[in-house]
Amino acid sequence: MTNSRYNLRSNTRNLSHDQSRVQDNPRPAKRARATQTTSSRSQTVKMPREFTKVRGKFAFLEGVMISLPLELGLFEIFVRLDPRDLLSLSRTSKRLRYLLMSRSSEIIWRTARLNFKGGLPDLPPGLNEPQFAHLIFDLYCHVCNKPSHCDNVLWKFRWSSRLHISLGPFVHFDVVPKERITVGSFQRTVYDHDVAEELSAQYLALESEQDRRAWVDQKQKELQAIEQHASHCQAWHTARLEQHARELQDIRRQRKEAVLTRLEAFDLDVEARLILSGQSEFQEASALIKLCSLNQSKQLTDQGWNSIEPNLIKMLSIHKRKRLHQEHLQVCRERCSQLKDLYLDILSEQDLRDPFPGVGDILTDPVLEALVWDTSKEEKLTPAFLRLRILDELPRILTQWRRTQTEKLLQILKHTHHDATHSDLHLATTIFGCSSCNSVMIYRQVFYHRCCFENRASDARSDDRMRAVNPFYDTVERDGPWSSRSLFLHHPSAQLVERIVIGAGLNPLTTTARDLTVAHPLIECTSDPAKFFPGRLFVTWAGAVTYNLIIEDEIFFVINRFGLESSAIRAKEPFNFFTAVHCAHCHEEFSFRELSQHLLSMHNVDAVSSSTSTVTDFHRYFDTHWYWSPHDNLNIVGMDFYYNP
Repeated sequence: MTNSRYNLRSNTRNLSHDQSRVQDNPRPAKRARATQTTSSRSQTVKMPREFTKVRGKFAFLEGVMISLPLELGLFEIFVRLDPRDLLSLSRTSKRLRYLLMSRSSEIIWRTARLNFKGGLPDLPPGLNEPQFAHLIFDLYCHVCNKPSHCDNVLWKFRWSSRLHISLGPFVHFDVVPKERITVGSFQRTVYDHDVAEELSAQYLALESEQDRRAWVDQKQKELQAIEQHASHCQAWHTARLEQHARELQDIRRQRKEAVLTRLEAFDLDVEARLILSGQSEFQEASALIKLCSLNQSKQLTDQGWNSIEPNLIKMLSIHKRKRLHQEHLQVCRERCSQLKDLYLDILSEQDLRDPFPGVGDILTDPVLEALVWDTSKEEKLTPAFLRLRILDELPRILTQWRRTQTEKLLQILKHTHHDATHSDLHLATTIFGCSSCNSVMIYRQVFYHRCCFENRASDARSDDRMRAVNPFYDTVERDGPWSSRSLFLHHPSAQLVERIVIGAGLNPLTTTARDLTVAHPLIECTSDPAKFFPGRLFVTWAGAVTYNLIIEDEIFFVINRFGLESSAIRAKEPFNFFTAVHCAHCHEEFSFRELSQHLLSMHNVDAVSSSTSTVTDFHRYFDTHWYWSPHDNLNIVGMDFYYNP
């Protein structure tokens, strides 16, 4: 009967007709060889006359085997070989094939099988010794007859298949040997079509039902024996493949160790080990394996080493340079990070009312930059050592940096006031604007404005180094050197502050930002937008500048013109400080309420207290006991409040 199962062997040759089959009769003599031309004869090596009929150069083996007695030639020599050697030897010449494939040589094959290292399965029924050796050791596919490395042996069929040929339908029969194979993602049961046809013919030739049942029982027993033997063969075959894989792996390991040993002379074995262990950052493992043929199961010879040495040394030398550069870069990153943290810690202890350079100015200082980048990576720079070096170099850096940057700000002021001097930078009417963020600032605030640190290092090498440490140092991180390129004199704010100074009864030509803050004039916004607030809107002078900056319409302010009502208005002003302030004695940063407690407990100053003073009284101690954080511009320190009589 037929079903959906498949035939693996529709066009394959039978083992019984294979080249390894036993020959009972000698084969006919070979036809006479054609005469060689003069040119080809002149290229042939001269041979002794007694061996002129032997094929191959000085092929003494065939002559020796034929001339020696059978017992000595075959038994004493061939039994020392294994079946693989006998198969190869039988294919060297027709005479040797005739001798080894004769029935009298079966004992040689059997002895070779029994003496095989590791053992071989027993001879299965239906196959002779050469056929069994052919099944076990030959590599070509019995389906397509191609000399492929075919490890997939169908032991029940006694042939090998690469399993990628087309499958045809054939007859299902209970006594036919069958195999489960995987084709693609499917598993299928397959039969040998020729065997099925032969068994089917035998079954149909039997006439009585009793004979057929007896025949089926006998064939089932034979099938059971075949399956049992196939199971043993499969176990042996699997163990053999695993052992072979281990042997190949050992050879590959020895080859790798041989390569590493030779690389020690060039001080490059560390590079190869890093690459092969996957610890390299440069993804060169595949190139190294391919170049050295490390997956090749072959011992490394001098000739093989000479062929790979130039390219291998070149590749690993490049890798070494890249690795050392990367390691040095990592050390410099850590040093720069330490230097930054230490400098910020030092800044927290300084009086920031005076200008101090930014992190970028410290990291690009020639002396400190050389300390970070030119010191060997093997030398440990401790935090204590780095802090001491910063403190040693800071006076020099401050002197040069303050002189340079102050001069740049003075040049901005001179664009409008040609006769301006350094003292004019401290005036309340000197208001700087930022073209990047539209903020406004007084002199002491510009040195800490964040947009002023979004700059590249002026020196190309310093810029490359800073970018290697942090690609965004001049943008997101704002760790670039300080620059005044985004600053300009903000004339509208300067004009407004001049009106406020005059309204407070002060001189615009001499009043500093500190003087105006201490005076703390009462300023009421009387413009139309203020009418929508729940009460009369009062602002500080910094708050007035902020309103003037935000609201595009003209804003009108009344300054210190409230008579007897002034005291009531000042008494209503709340202590709403939304920004941090600094202690003028120790320069630590606090909130307003923390500052009052700090001054009382640490410096025995009780003048600043929200319970006993007004905001006006608090401002009288500006720069004496406290000051605004220089990191905050006028937009942040400006305050407002509502007054309802």
